[in-house]
Amino acid sequence: MNIDPLDIKKISASLNLNEEYINYIIDDFNNILQPFITKNYLSHLVSAIEDVINDKVKKELKHRIDTEKDDVKRQELFTLMEAKHYRLFPILIEPFSIYNKRKAQIITFAKRNIGAGAIIYYDDRLEDKQKRLLIAHELGHLYMKYVSTKKTEKELEKVVTAFSILAILDKDDFYRNRSRALISKSTDEILSNVEQLFKFK
Repeated sequence: MNIDPLDIKKISASLNLNEEYINYIIDDFNNILQPFITKNYLSHLVSAIEDVINDKVKKELKHRIDTEKDDVKRQELFTLMEAKHYRLFPILIEPFSIYNKRKAQIITFAKRNIGAGAIIYYDDRLEDKQKRLLIAHELGHLYMKYVSTKKTEKELEKVVTAFSILAILDKDDFYRNRSRALISKSTDEILSNVEQLFKFK
């Protein structure tokens, strides 16, 4: 995070907050948060696929609730389904912990007999663009297995590779074009929005 010292002063004055706190947050961002942010390749796509799979799992749970005879089991399933922030199918993305000949690998797992999840491992020595493409490819496997209505075994690798190419093109388009509307033009613009949204004075 590269913040102009004048902007730090503006933020401090606008919030009537000691600059020390702002610098502390900047240090934490650079040293604690940023390393995790840079490792979260394709996080929007991961979240979207998780959401679609989670919705499907919740529909299956609803069906199980409707057909379950045991009231206690039915209540347990209902409580699980209603937990809006509980991920029934988490997707984790991690570098291989030890050297592996593969460039990437996906491992799916079952969780408490309800739902499942996946871990996508990747070779951390690759360039970032290659990591993104490999991770998108592995996400394509999850998409084909859990989301897509068009199933294919014969052309599976080609189909998931096409998915990865389209996913990268979409993300690149987001970074290049669609995200412009989300970018503040200046610290003053952000501070103006802060004044409209929050009242500190």
